[in-house]
Amino acid sequence: MANPQTEDGFTRIANELFEEIIKAKLNGTQYAIILATIRATYGFHKKSRTLGLAFFQKMTGKNKRQIAKEIEELIDMNLLTVVAKHTFGKSRELKLNKDYDTWRFDRKGMVQKQHRSMVHLIHQPVLQMTH
Repeated sequence: MANPQTEDGFTRIANELFEEIIKAKLNGTQYAIILATIRATYGFHKKSRTLGLAFFQKMTGKNKRQIAKEIEELIDMNLLTVVAKHTFGKSRELKLNKDYDTWRFDRKGMVQKQHRSMVHLIHQPVLQMTH
């Protein structure tokens, strides 16, 4: 029988931030990555931490390829911030962006990509009116 106790450790997070994470329109893998990041950082009283794909795979049980894709989406959405880029033999350092006003979603909850609308406008066919 499981019997977790806060005496055995806990992760402290501001309720306001936690509630914004709950409201975010994320998929299951993205939520798992965010929660794993919170656990690895705030759970150890750190703001950021070097976190690799193997860490996320172990914490979430998800496929590395899927994790890599979703981390990039979370960075594009500005939920995760890269503190230090990866180098040969060292994973990148990540942190949760707690300034939720800067998180980027469109009306459907998907990541807003500023270039997406520009590309769409550029490639739209031009209709010519004939009299």
